Amino acid sequence: MSNNLFVSNIAYRTGRPFPISSIDGPFEETISILESTGLNCYCKSDISVTDMARACVEETLSKGSFDPGDFGVLLYAANNLTLRSSDLVYPEFDRILRDFNLTKAYVHGTFMSNCANLASALQIGRALLATSELPHIVIVLSDRIENSADRFMNSAESILSDGAVSFVLSREKGEFKLKDLTLRNDLEYLSKTYDIISYFKKNTDHMKEIWKVISPERKFEKVFFPNYSLLAQRGFKSQLGLTSDQLYLENLSKLGHVFACDVFINFVDYLKSRNSDGRDSFAFFTIGNYRWGSFVLEP
Repeated sequence: MSNNLFVSNIAYRTGRPFPISSIDGPFEETISILESTGLNCYCKSDISVTDMARACVEETLSKGSFDPGDFGVLLYAANNLTLRSSDLVYPEFDRILRDFNLTKAYVHGTFMSNCANLASALQIGRALLATSELPHIVIVLSDRIENSADRFMNSAESILSDGAVSFVLSREKGEFKLKDLTLRNDLEYLSKTYDIISYFKKNTDHMKEIWKVISPERKFEKVFFPNYSLLAQRGFKSQLGLTSDQLYLENLSKLGHVFACDVFINFVDYLKSRNSDGRDSFAFFTIGNYRWGSFVLEP
């Protein structure tokens, strides 16, 4: 059996954009800071996390090239994957399996990596495929904020938006080869509170360590980070020795941070905008409360 894994058919949904200045409450100072660092809008969805997930899965599977009967798992990753989540109705996922003829698949879930859920889902997906008789799984991530005040991240690095992403992870075929998947944990983050400077220093220290794993000598066409502020993006660029051309910042001001989804949202939008079908590689970073992840996609 080949050890290769492939990513294909990435689809996404976001909510409608609103200016962050429209959020009611005593947030004027925070909003001013965010606007000064390039963050102007957030996206708010009128539909549930399961409806966003369903729309993404439908698009992913409609792109063809995969037999629905060859999927063994639908892996769902979300910050709000808990028994008390009012938005999460478990029968909805049973309907997704039935409506899209995923007759041999079961639902699996993960949530504790927060905004690093994408890298964690890839890690879990890799393990599931290694033991499954079936060659493909669908991975879907979906998150939605109910209370506008909760959109402000604790260290003011971004504003949270509603959205979802889905894609196929396969051990047989696909558009992009998955390479150098790496996760790094720091459990101190679960029990300690950091000021902004310390928080970013810890972030970049961990990111530099996982950057070594994906061989910084390689030439990446783009390196995708979560949609944090311009200040954070400049810090990532400086600490990892990247060029300005390697960053993708076009969605920063209009989208904000879509939990674990935004690096793939940015990737899809970049591919649509590029002028050629180049064969370059792409690197990705995900950042959660205590977990950092990175991986590479190669055509």
